[in-house]
Amino acid sequence: MKTFIPHTALQEVVLNISTVEAHLPIGTRSAVSPYPPTPYQSLIFYCRNPISMNKNREVEFTQQPLSVLLGPQVSRVNIKVHNRLKAIRVDFLPGAMFRILKVPMYELLDEGFNAGDLFGSKMKILTEQLSEITYLEVGKRLVENFLLERLHSIN
Repeated sequence: MKTFIPHTALQEVVLNISTVEAHLPIGTRSAVSPYPPTPYQSLIFYCRNPISMNKNREVEFTQQPLSVLLGPQVSRVNIKVHNRLKAIRVDFLPGAMFRILKVPMYELLDEGFNAGDLFGSKMKILTEQLSEITYLEVGKRLVENFLLERLHSIN
């Protein structure tokens, strides 16, 4: 995992941007890992390979969208990776998502949402572009450009 300081113009809303790439060993089709609660409001992009998730007491895993908006999480979840994980995560500063989306954070508490449903067609285009990248650094730049454009449109 690599963590980056965001573009200077994004630092008023973005805490950091992380990238992670992992391949499961040959013959291993999936792996489950607990994911602890986190106070951050985040956008997570799964480049090409979506994950599945279940809440701590659930049995079934639900496949997640390729782009997910997470509110602050107070409950642990279990993440199931299928074959490989290639992801970009943006953690926002407190209040930033309200500024960007005008959605109160209590409505996002302990939930994940399809980011395309909340951000619209440009998010869907970004998600498609991210599914075609080879290098996560390219994806990070695409995500930063998307956020810069979004921030510019609300200022």
